[in-house]
Amino acid sequence: MRCVRFCRKAWPVVLLLVLSLLGAAQAVAAARKTLELATYGDPIVDGEVWAQIKAAFEKRYPQYELKITVTPYVDYISKLTTLFAGGQAPDVFQTWAQYKPAWAEDGLLLDLTSRVEKSSLVPLREFFPVVEEMIRYKGRIWGTPHDFSAMIWYVNVDLLDDAGVPVPGMRWTVDDLRAAAMKVVRPERQIYGTTNPVGWGGLNNLQWTYNFTGHYWLTPDGSDVAVDDEGTARMLRFWYEMVWKYKVTPPPSMNWDTKNSWNGYVGLWEAWLSQFRNLEEVRRGREAAGRKMFRWTILPFPAGPYAQADFAQGHMWSIPANHPNPDDAWKLAEWLASREAEVIFTRNQKAQPLRPDEELWDSWLSFLPRAQAQQLKVWVLQYLFGTGIAKNFNYWRTYNEMASVMSVHLVNIFSHQRPIENEMKAAAAEMRQILKRQKK
Repeated sequence: MRCVRFCRKAWPVVLLLVLSLLGAAQAVAAARKTLELATYGDPIVDGEVWAQIKAAFEKRYPQYELKITVTPYVDYISKLTTLFAGGQAPDVFQTWAQYKPAWAEDGLLLDLTSRVEKSSLVPLREFFPVVEEMIRYKGRIWGTPHDFSAMIWYVNVDLLDDAGVPVPGMRWTVDDLRAAAMKVVRPERQIYGTTNPVGWGGLNNLQWTYNFTGHYWLTPDGSDVAVDDEGTARMLRFWYEMVWKYKVTPPPSMNWDTKNSWNGYVGLWEAWLSQFRNLEEVRRGREAAGRKMFRWTILPFPAGPYAQADFAQGHMWSIPANHPNPDDAWKLAEWLASREAEVIFTRNQKAQPLRPDEELWDSWLSFLPRAQAQQLKVWVLQYLFGTGIAKNFNYWRTYNEMASVMSVHLVNIFSHQRPIENEMKAAAAEMRQILKRQKK
């Protein structure tokens, strides 16, 4: 009886307390600041990993609500530049390596040098040395690192064995590549020794140009175009002969699907280190069809006349230069490059580790058999990133324009068999005009 009387008297107090707590919770929720993150990818395929990122960030920083927009690759840059133009840039966005120079020079990116150098959450000493290079431009830091990788060579060991070719050693050369490809090719079975990586104006062409000449498309000081020199012509002749004389690559007229390399129809091919996952998907598909997976391994780039360097690059998490509250945005940009966030990216194979951290690499390679994962981890940590052959490439402001020019003339060479020297002379003339306009 006393309980009933007590409860009747107490329930208004309890109700008041509940309402008070509810109001407080609503007030906290209303007080949370929204941070917008823009990145690219497949919104459906990548949905789970970004959900994990959102949950982890909001748990660490409950004062923020994270809104993530994932845009397909082909639309990302145009969408982002439209947002810039309209003064609606997100709080943090992914800056691609190709756009870092122009966006930094145009004043679109906030200079994060002092913030990064003082950060205890993302100390630069934790990263591979080459990673630090990717976030710098003209001595300043314009973002926190993300999505770094290096180009390497993959080897289908079974195809080489069938042709009686031993797997090349780490110091292999372009001549070794040609010799192996000539023995592996079986066009009647649509099996090729390799594929042509330099037939378009992109990063693969840049890497091969450097290993043959010591420069990219420009002279080392960036003052002039260099694609019309003998070294570049020599590199292009090497690949022209691979395509047309030795016919070890798919012919230009063939509608060649790059998946064929991963599916076992090419002896040696180049691709990103971060594309390991493709081979696991092939293995699962083969096993589901009752087929055995082919044996494979990896190699560095073959040595050219000048160098044996592996092209590397990475993107950044950047903040708009005119951000009204950069301290808030920095919390997100900093955390996205933290080890806490990297654990999420690596366990989902969304991005390879940026640090020489064995636990992270074990996580990223966990889809492979243990012995093979251990072997590859040692190779990556001690050789690829440990000896400095992974060379970070810094794009220049006019790269995208020049890539379009190069692509036209490279198609003329490899598809229409026009003289290399003539095409590179014409390409150089057009590129010099681009460089001249940029210098004005």
